Amino acid sequence: MRRADSVAFFGLRDDAYSEIALTHLETLFETVIPVLSTNEVPPTSPDPGVLETDWLFCFKSKTIFRAATLEGLGKAAINFHTSSPAYPGSGGVNWVLYNGDESSAITVHLITTDVDAGPILDVSDFSCREARTVADLLKLTYRHHLLTFLRVTAAIARDGMDWVDRARLDNKARHWAPKTYRLRDLEDLKRLDPEMTEEEVARRIRATSFGRYGPFVELHGKRFTLSE
Repeated sequence: MRRADSVAFFGLRDDAYSEIALTHLETLFETVIPVLSTNEVPPTSPDPGVLETDWLFCFKSKTIFRAATLEGLGKAAINFHTSSPAYPGSGGVNWVLYNGDESSAITVHLITTDVDAGPILDVSDFSCREARTVADLLKLTYRHHLLTFLRVTAAIARDGMDWVDRARLDNKARHWAPKTYRLRDLEDLKRLDPEMTEEEVARRIRATSFGRYGPFVELHGKRFTLSE
């Protein structure tokens, strides 16, 4: 039996994971309003304004939510962040690879007007020691991202705000790292310099090589990007 609540689902257009997540929500809640955006960087999604739904779930969407949207909800806005609390903001996957971390996580948290700063509700850790490239880690991350979304939203459909309150209490000792990574930090990570050590160059190449996005050098005002 579906929960008689309304949900705004923010996902990614033409994305198989978002499609599964949306179908899952439609089996759990009476009303589900999908808002699907592109994966453009920087994000170009318009301000959704006042939604007047009970819940807002953000999954693989770069939409920035302002006070009017958050205050207009009946219950809560929840984001599924594709990294651990150690890496709030952009490029969590990249920083995991750069730092050689052996594990990563999906962090579920309440959305506030500050990016990746709301109270933490759930942290789902997973090993990533076998991931050698950005593509490897993204594949692993997206699988755990979806599994966490399915599990958490099913619990919310069952228990509503009682689950949120319990989860917040259970995770009160967890905190975001003080530095919120921005797109400019990721851009700086891509930059290679002749003065860098061979080890540093290798770390940056590993952490940022992905399709047409990747490390680069600049020479006489021109940018040269490493080709795979």
